[in-house]
Amino acid sequence: MENKITPTNDNFEKGFVQKEMKAYKRIRIIKFIIIYIFLAFWAIMVLFPFFYMVLTSFKSLGEYNAESIPKLYSSAPTFENYVTAFTSVNMFRYMLNTVVYALTTTFLMVIVCILAAFAFARLNFRFKNCYRWWNNVSNLLSNDDDSK
Repeated sequence: MENKITPTNDNFEKGFVQKEMKAYKRIRIIKFIIIYIFLAFWAIMVLFPFFYMVLTSFKSLGEYNAESIPKLYSSAPTFENYVTAFTSVNMFRYMLNTVVYALTTTFLMVIVCILAAFAFARLNFRFKNCYRWWNNVSNLLSNDDDSK
């Protein structure tokens, strides 16, 4: 005997699937809301110290030292700290050195990595898989902690 779907059964199944899809969409929306709330909270926690650092840089030395409970804003913002930083030492030279060093290092590393990637992708050489394995393991086990 064949199992025929009658129009009433078909409508019931469509309604059930539609309800299930609506519930799935609701759960998905709630999941995204929770994730974005967490990410927003995390972004505030990460960015707040930088925000506070910039705001503190506009306070005078006396105002900064007089605070027992730090205030978020300054009643009289000043550029005195920036003037002192750029006139007491050769800050522009230091910044130029940093930019030159960063650009040179980045350029050289890109060139070396492009050549290495080409060699691993296109060339066949002895111990290729061993080198690839060693590279992956060293990346996994590397310790970039400079706090020592």
